[in-house]
Amino acid sequence: MKKNKEIQEKVMDKIITKIEAGKFTWQKPWKNGILPMNYHSKKPYQGINFLFTFAADFESPFYLTFNQVKELKGFVKKDSEGTPIIFYKQLEKINIVEGTEKKEFIPLLKTFTVFNENQIEGIECETEMFMGAAALFGLGVGGGSGGVGVGGTTFFLAAC
Repeated sequence: MKKNKEIQEKVMDKIITKIEAGKFTWQKPWKNGILPMNYHSKKPYQGINFLFTFAADFESPFYLTFNQVKELKGFVKKDSEGTPIIFYKQLEKINIVEGTEKKEFIPLLKTFTVFNENQIEGIECETEMFMGAAALFGLGVGGGSGGVGVGGTTFFLAAC
């Protein structure tokens, strides 16, 4: 339980530091039209991980763990400071006591460090694959200009 307490304190310290530094500026929560996500799994960050990655203040929304960078044959630039993310899951354990099944839930809490695409070399990202995802969310490609429209507003996705 001591480790869980340390993780909670680390999270709270990070949030307070970002707020005091003015990093949470309550604007539209996307950069380049794409929410912060793990580039390898294609899953957007949620909860506290969304706040951490959004507040990291990078132009690219794509992040990878050190091992994912190695797997994709890239490398993290020297002196890059990663962004912490938290993995939480409840493990279910079934105990049989005197012939009766009893469920027990065990919290699993782990921290990982991810690196933004801007901190990585040797990996070419492919922003185009996320244009299909934009269509899923009701975003339309604007007037052949390469812009993506949201509620009558057009913005551009940065090329990688």
